[in-house]
Amino acid sequence: MKTDDKLVARIGPENTLPDPLGSPLPRLVLSATNGITVDLAERASSDILVLHPVALPLDCLIPQPLDNAFQIKRSIATLLAFNELCDELESVGISVFGISVQSPEMQRLTAASLELKFPLLSDKHAALALALKLPLIRNGRSPRCPLLVLEARMGRIVRHINPLMEPDGLLETMRRFLIS
Repeated sequence: MKTDDKLVARIGPENTLPDPLGSPLPRLVLSATNGITVDLAERASSDILVLHPVALPLDCLIPQPLDNAFQIKRSIATLLAFNELCDELESVGISVFGISVQSPEMQRLTAASLELKFPLLSDKHAALALALKLPLIRNGRSPRCPLLVLEARMGRIVRHINPLMEPDGLLETMRRFLIS
């Protein structure tokens, strides 16, 4: 899949992301670590989509060691925060999915290593980020999604959180997010 270079950017805490509120989720069928496939546009329930650039670096080289460490740390912290909230979210009918460009094999390793309660979806070509016109991170072998949390209902984005803007209180921000 060809990437529009205007959408490729370096994402850091100082960068802002476009506002995807109200955007429909694209028809996109993704493989999950639990063996199912998920079509994001066809989901009738509420879902939390945790877009993350990388959790384990083995199949997604990042040339700058500090960027690598930062992206891995923030991705893992975000995934673990949602792992802690997973039961609360499911009790109110909200499913959680992690999404990255990493291969299904690498995601299975990540899910097992982190003991995640929710599935990870493989979006190898960053089709979701491209459809939502999100800037992609390109400092490795392939463009990756930025770290971003989206809430979707009936296939449309209704809320989002940029975890990079919540460096110390993501879990509390998510709890407030749940009750609002």
